[in-house]
Amino acid sequence: MMEKPFGIIEGFFGPSWSWEFRQHLAKKISSAGGNFYFYAPKNDPYLRKSWQIDFPTDHFNHLKKTRAAFKASGVQFGIGLSPFELHHDFSKSGKELLLKKLLKIDELGPDYLGLFLDDMKPAADLAKVQIEMAHFIKEHISCKLSFCPSYYSFDPILEKVFGKCPDNYLEELGANLDSDIDILWTGEKVTSKSITSQHLGVVEKIIRRKPFIWDNLFANDGPRQCKFLKVLPFNNRKTDAFEYSSGWGINPMNQGHLSALVFESAAGTLLNSIDPTISLNSSIEKNCPKDLASLIKKSLGSFNDLGLEGLEQKEKEVLRNKFSQFDHPVALEISSWLKGEFDVDGDCLTD
Repeated sequence: MMEKPFGIIEGFFGPSWSWEFRQHLAKKISSAGGNFYFYAPKNDPYLRKSWQIDFPTDHFNHLKKTRAAFKASGVQFGIGLSPFELHHDFSKSGKELLLKKLLKIDELGPDYLGLFLDDMKPAADLAKVQIEMAHFIKEHISCKLSFCPSYYSFDPILEKVFGKCPDNYLEELGANLDSDIDILWTGEKVTSKSITSQHLGVVEKIIRRKPFIWDNLFANDGPRQCKFLKVLPFNNRKTDAFEYSSGWGINPMNQGHLSALVFESAAGTLLNSIDPTISLNSSIEKNCPKDLASLIKKSLGSFNDLGLEGLEQKEKEVLRNKFSQFDHPVALEISSWLKGEFDVDGDCLTD
């Protein structure tokens, strides 16, 4: 029997990771104690805004190589499909297009398929239509199905941006979605400061299953949050909360190598109950040369608290000069961030 899922969901807006990095990430997830990865970047048009269009050959070949890399590392591989606003008209033609996409995805042999319906406008009879979509997909795939609802948190920002959540939406999903379909949840907020076993117990009663956590603590994919590097301790998440979940996915930063570093830190805390600050420092020291690790630890306040808009231009230049001395992928990402090369536009509406 497979261990409870713990891994990475590449599910953010803005600049996504390279194919080479994703293949490198397979071993990083495995060595940190993780066991799954979801490919679901919001800027992949063939899985979201233009999901009806076939994958170009090169793109599909990259997916096959990436899937092979994760298989070789013993890490489960998932694809997140967001058929954009299909729930507005799930007619015969929509089903035919969806089935065509499912058959193509099935060629990859994924371990998971995610039906991710987050961050899009709701429709009439939202729960009913989405349940029909989920069960249609489940009938035509050979892997496990995970479902991210349109309202995936109690955070009022979702209703502010996308309109009022339909009455009893989550209750209806819980009562009618097949019980073996995971329902993803981000916590009290879209980006939750804490995720506790008590909170998950409340959610479990509503959706009639343990929630699968989509954790945005490290995410920096919005127009405001991209100004920060979320090199943070994995605070207010404990092993007892993990036990109250059906799985836990980290949706991290646009910066891949930094994301691998904080994922390892989170694994130490969530899986092994290591103090969050100790685990973060250990991960920095393990993944970076001594001098670079020391510089990163000294700069955490600039990354997390001040950010690009809080730092004076001279301070940014000094930091950039210090990090540019290192020929290391983590240092290169930090230097690029200091240059403003990871800016994200307004696609992320919940920032």
